Amino acid sequence: MKLIYPDFLWALSCISIPIIIHLFNFRKFKKVFFTNVRFLKEVKEETQSKSRIKHLLVLLCRIAALAMLVLAFAQPYIPMGKSGMVSDKNKIISVYIDNSFSMDARSNSDNLIEDAKRKAKEIAGIAKQSDRFQLLSNDFEGHHQRIISRDEFLQKIDEIKSSASVKSVSEVLSRQQEALFSPEAGEGEKISYLISDFQKSNTDILAIKSDSALQVHFIPLSPQKRNNLYIDSVWFDSPIVQQNIAQICHVKMVNDADQDIENQPVKLIINGIQKGLASISIKARQSAESAISFTITETGWQSGEISITDYPVVFDDRYFFSFEVAKNLQVLSMNGEGESSNLNALFGKDAYFSFQNIPLGRIDYSSFSQFQL
Repeated sequence: MKLIYPDFLWALSCISIPIIIHLFNFRKFKKVFFTNVRFLKEVKEETQSKSRIKHLLVLLCRIAALAMLVLAFAQPYIPMGKSGMVSDKNKIISVYIDNSFSMDARSNSDNLIEDAKRKAKEIAGIAKQSDRFQLLSNDFEGHHQRIISRDEFLQKIDEIKSSASVKSVSEVLSRQQEALFSPEAGEGEKISYLISDFQKSNTDILAIKSDSALQVHFIPLSPQKRNNLYIDSVWFDSPIVQQNIAQICHVKMVNDADQDIENQPVKLIINGIQKGLASISIKARQSAESAISFTITETGWQSGEISITDYPVVFDDRYFFSFEVAKNLQVLSMNGEGESSNLNALFGKDAYFSFQNIPLGRIDYSSFSQFQL
């Protein structure tokens, strides 16, 4: 057996304190004068014998408590050979914290990303001061590739925030291997920890290439409830949105929960201004559609947004889109024998369409990009 901090053994000298108390504190005698002790002699001897045993047990307990406390600070461990699992070599530990939006889901105590941070700190807490670390998240930033000290590792854990980036398990493990087996890492036991909710879409376990030189530990986290309402898709009734003409925007939403949702408000926002409001009710584990009417008064490119409020997973509560409202639509008709009266009637009488006829013999192919039809 070896000790990580053998200097703490000097504290074993404190064992002398309960011994000194035992030797001197219990040797105080007090004379008691009594007329006749003949009837008390037998009781007195029996009481002294029991008292002596009791004080001796108290002394042993005190000595054992102090010795165990000192050994706990000295941190004893059993080193083993090549065939054993315990080694006195320093470790290089890579910890991946999944900071994707799905980790914002609620757990029993907090959200999952905060639970992941606590798990990472616990891993550092049981490591030696001389062990080195790599901290990795979905952002894959340059400083994530560095091997750092335990104190710096603990500091950087608190800097991790939720991110839109998502990486597969195989990508994360590959990045960990690059750092752990780099010349900067040097010699030592290589250990990998992956802390995540392991979404099905990015948990590609079968794509992982095993390496006997690397210990891999998966630490799964589960939310308290997997309830979520999200926007699936958005589309218009017409492929062409015209100025000052009422349009219909359709919204498809999915209720990924075990409870029905009643009268969920849905907002339509165009260029930062709310243009419409609707409510939608969805059965548990089903989808539903809602229609919102709106009118655009300006031409040009428009920035749209469908917005709902659904706690705690909020990253999928806003759906962004854009569309163009043109002043007119350029239409070119290439005619053989003559102009089409039907096309002239369809496009020529509507001011929105800029309709142009051209014979086949005068086609300018370079001008095609100016026309939408």
